[in-house]
Amino acid sequence: MHIGTRTAGILRRTSVQIKRMLGKQTFSRVYKRYNCCVISKLILRERGVPLDGLTVDISAGGVLFREATKFILNRQGMDVLLELGDLKLPGKITFVGTKGYGVRFSEPLDESKIAPLIAKYGVAT
Repeated sequence: MHIGTRTAGILRRTSVQIKRMLGKQTFSRVYKRYNCCVISKLILRERGVPLDGLTVDISAGGVLFREATKFILNRQGMDVLLELGDLKLPGKITFVGTKGYGVRFSEPLDESKIAPLIAKYGVAT
């Protein structure tokens, strides 16, 4: 391996790690995100276990779901069904952090449904 190529790879990884430490976004979003507070339920499909909580932001591609319990367990990679008002949206947990579970929908949600959903079931923040 050429030393220049190896050094470039190390610098790239270090740059991403520093951005994460500083709280800077290291990826670009595809869909516009809407902050909200909507009571919802996340069902772990494998076990059929429902988790009560709040959807704290939503986009056409997914949501950030905050479980109503004190502890967030590592459930990354699990298939889920999000019950959000009268919608049932299948997806997968792609991120687990202190703020909750990042869920990516199996199919993008029509953006025209987001604002009415927030108005009907939650509080926009």
